[in-house]
Amino acid sequence: MNDLSAGSELVGELHDALTLLYDPVELNKSRLNQRWRLSQHSRPALELRHMLIEAIESLEPDEDVPHHANLSRYYHVLYQRYVEQFTQLEVAADLGLSVRQLRRLEKAALSLLAEQLTATYGAPAGVAAREIEDGSTGNTQTPSPEEEMRWSQKAAPNEVVDVAEFVEATLETARPLLDSLDASIHRQIRAPLPRLDIQAVSARQALLSALSVAAKHAPRGSLVIEATEQDEHIQIAITVEGPQNSARSWDANDRESLTMAQALAELSGGKLTFDEPQDGRGRLVVRLGLPAETRITVLACDDNPDTLQLLKRYVEGTRYHLVGIQNSGELMAKAENSRPQIIVLDVMMPGIDGWELLGRLQAHPTLGEIPVIVATILPQEQLAAALGTDAFVRKPIRRDAFLSVLDAQLSLLRGEHIRQRLDARQ
Repeated sequence: MNDLSAGSELVGELHDALTLLYDPVELNKSRLNQRWRLSQHSRPALELRHMLIEAIESLEPDEDVPHHANLSRYYHVLYQRYVEQFTQLEVAADLGLSVRQLRRLEKAALSLLAEQLTATYGAPAGVAAREIEDGSTGNTQTPSPEEEMRWSQKAAPNEVVDVAEFVEATLETARPLLDSLDASIHRQIRAPLPRLDIQAVSARQALLSALSVAAKHAPRGSLVIEATEQDEHIQIAITVEGPQNSARSWDANDRESLTMAQALAELSGGKLTFDEPQDGRGRLVVRLGLPAETRITVLACDDNPDTLQLLKRYVEGTRYHLVGIQNSGELMAKAENSRPQIIVLDVMMPGIDGWELLGRLQAHPTLGEIPVIVATILPQEQLAAALGTDAFVRKPIRRDAFLSVLDAQLSLLRGEHIRQRLDARQ
């Protein structure tokens, strides 16, 4: 969530009201009572409190949503911080985050709550709908396509999926359209291919849009779907072939569908391109490039070799590649050379302990942005959060707990990168 959205007027008022949620005297003074015309009620503070709590509870995700997904974290931050009135330090410790990281999540969660309240009760008086999302002064009362995509990005986590399964599931959805046009499908998926690492909902809609446009131009013809590996991406190409392959130019609906598909592909770090027939010449080809599963380097510093071996076994068969180091004095040089995406630190080490290493990492001009997970037998969650660690895990470490905390950090990193790409498009 960008700073403008997090600092918008409505989001600020929501934060103030939620902070005073159980203080009826102060809650009566909230501008939200005027914005949503609650002053006409006999007890506006009680009505506003009920409205805010109900909106937070409506964001509770389904049981099948992973606990590290953004939507789940937003809900827990809102509920624990405001409904249960826990402190930032307590919530950060409970979620295994740093206070700095919690504050970023809290801002994003408040913006999501503002969108939910507007969807339920309408845009509040004096605030245009677009202001709720990005702080602009436009008069639009319904979400733009870009705003809808931002919502999708916040709500859905990345998933690792098999290429063939991804294509087949999408084809099954498009089957009625393909059958109605009597278009046949020829698959050329050259196994073995790396798995896709994507926001599955958005990527699937991008492929569906591409299939729909291609199918319109292939009545009684055929569509060839080919998947190949290219660098760190998987390219899924759709080519229209057959005697009825009219090379006419695309209409406005075709262009709109593909423009939306391009934006959807970007949510997963992908790219959609196409070759458009001109003047009865050329073939219609749509290419959807999606990121392949990549190895994420995790640098773990622990003086116990058995612990390092255990962590290496934990990440076998996953996207993570763990580099272990026993000598804490060598950590900075190793981090500069290997450029890990995540660092795991033990606390009780001879020579330079984990807390001192944490300070050195945070002060480093390039290593300071790398998420740091503290792993220790000591019950020092609050201290770790206060010192700015990004996550905390107690020893002895279970495999599911270790992978979960890694996934959570990776999800936050990718969410930030996606938001930067969306912001750059505005």
